Amino acid sequence: MGRCILKNHNFVFIFDAHLPYIRNEIADGGVEEDWLFDTLSYSLLPMLKMCEKLKKSSKFKAGIVFEPVLCEMLADKILQDRYRDYLDRKIKFAKKELKNFSDSREKKRLVQYTLMLLTENKRTFEDCGGEVLKHFDSLAKQGFIEILATTASSCCLPFFEEIPEAIYAQIEMGQISYRRHFSCTPRGFWLPGLAYKNGLDKIIRSYGYEYTIVESKAFLLADKMPPTGVFAPAVSRCGLKFLATDACAECSVTNEDCAYLKNKIYLNSENDVGFNYSEESLSSVFDTSKGRRAIGFKYWSREEEQTLYNIDLALEQAKKDAKDFVEKRKSVLNSVQEKTNYDSATSLIICSSDLLGKKWAEGFTWLEEVFRLISSDPEIRAIHPIRAANISEQLYTVSPFFSSVLDSGYAAELLNTDSDWMYCFVLKTTRKMIELVEMFPMGDSLIERILNAAAREVLLLQAHYWPLYASSNDFKEFAEQRFIDHIQAFSQAYEALGADAPDTRWLTEREAKFPIFEDMNYRIFSRKE
Repeated sequence: MGRCILKNHNFVFIFDAHLPYIRNEIADGGVEEDWLFDTLSYSLLPMLKMCEKLKKSSKFKAGIVFEPVLCEMLADKILQDRYRDYLDRKIKFAKKELKNFSDSREKKRLVQYTLMLLTENKRTFEDCGGEVLKHFDSLAKQGFIEILATTASSCCLPFFEEIPEAIYAQIEMGQISYRRHFSCTPRGFWLPGLAYKNGLDKIIRSYGYEYTIVESKAFLLADKMPPTGVFAPAVSRCGLKFLATDACAECSVTNEDCAYLKNKIYLNSENDVGFNYSEESLSSVFDTSKGRRAIGFKYWSREEEQTLYNIDLALEQAKKDAKDFVEKRKSVLNSVQEKTNYDSATSLIICSSDLLGKKWAEGFTWLEEVFRLISSDPEIRAIHPIRAANISEQLYTVSPFFSSVLDSGYAAELLNTDSDWMYCFVLKTTRKMIELVEMFPMGDSLIERILNAAAREVLLLQAHYWPLYASSNDFKEFAEQRFIDHIQAFSQAYEALGADAPDTRWLTEREAKFPIFEDMNYRIFSRKE
């Protein structure tokens, strides 16, 4: 009889799906709205297709986290219909491109490939009736994926260390949103941006969560680094378990200088006809008066001189890179076992929703092959994050170093000369919201509507997108306009509460503009004992 080899080494993949709230209640066609549709086209729908293929032949497990703001947009019927129109316009454009390239066999094939992807996305979207989240929920119930909970909006929680009510409110609204969109009970909590500071563990654990994820530096720079480094779970004194990312594994996927996606064979994701064609030829795809944008028709590889993209070579390279990735990570995990005698070493990799499929067109081909290779290897396996957190009975107690996933290591990108003015407004508005809860512990239906509207503005205002984008030349104007809009809306709500006859027209218009968090209860901002 052959020797039975246990699958001791583990891989954990977690997908981070996030986006600011960008719905326009009056008209579609804005550049920002395409961010949502691109997330569907390049990330979520390809992931669903990958999962459906893998579950037929491979044992795969993965984690995923959906920012509640994104969940609200994905469940929005108006946005679902706009996405259908978005796909139809691109399919129509692809058919025009086929005629334009009738004399070029190579370019015609590239258009056919793009048309195939668009058609598959449309079929996948309609197969779930536009309810993408329900499909992910079904995969969770079948045991293939684990869906983590997170805050209502992607905010940097350590920034609110002096106002814990803000942290509680974000977590509670995140829980309410999770229950609305998913049927399982979350056991893990996702820190937006992996931003962690001591003290958050007690708050997170108080809501019943068993574990959270931190950046690798949180372990490596801790006062007492865990003996197994980032390759095993650890625990805080209050009982919250930590999983740390494998920075070297992520570097090979995401690093701008050494990542697989930089291979010259791969598709140049930045060379899009949306920036090159005339406005007249693009007018059937989007409103060119609202700004140029990528439309997903890309024909060139990453070679310095314009070289047509070779689909077959690129997809084959993605599989080679998958093999290289698995072999190298397996070698590292074996080395961890040899040096520490720890036989359940785990490599945790975070995949952002704007990476696979969008920045790296071949990313899901790579990932599918990674899962297949892991499934066929007798020594390694892909597991859920919760299993990784509970893989050892005895855990090393750790006090993680303050850290985040941002390039600076913590949060310098959120506090600079472009954005530091925002922080003052966020803190002041948050404190005013807490005061409003004390002033109006109870109220009639109109007062509650105003208070709930104010609470929505605060949660959206706290998102770290605005200071992050304020430092970007491309998104600075958008971020500042949205931030000021939330400030002004909160001020109107605040003033309306002191008026003899509140302006219900303004309130109705604002609720229509931001039909989000319908289950809002402003008392989530109440002071905690």
